[in-house]
Amino acid sequence: MLEGKHPPDPQPAGVALVRQFQELLEENFRRSANRLKTVQEFADALRVHPNHLSATTKETLGKTAGELLQERLLTEAKSLLLHSGLTVKEIEYQLDFETPNYFSRFFKKHTGRTPGDFRSQI
Repeated sequence: MLEGKHPPDPQPAGVALVRQFQELLEENFRRSANRLKTVQEFADALRVHPNHLSATTKETLGKTAGELLQERLLTEAKSLLLHSGLTVKEIEYQLDFETPNYFSRFFKKHTGRTPGDFRSQI
């Protein structure tokens, strides 16, 4: 081995878990069926406790797993509003919101605008 050269440190377990979570989160939005919806479901898929997953993402990225999940959901909603011809109700259904008006409330809470206003202003 050359002097001054060291093998790379193994990846810390927390960073690996966050990377796995992020990959699963992205993969989840490419699925059309059997989407994971809650931090509990993601934690189960990763075989960790949901509190551990959230604490690890908070420590590594400064955001909880729930916050990252909501951000990704919001990104997907914005993309569908801007780049698809789907109605707000169809987007709501596609993103698996449980009740009809929950999507609009969720969207307005995070953007300050209704989905319809967002679409018309862009």
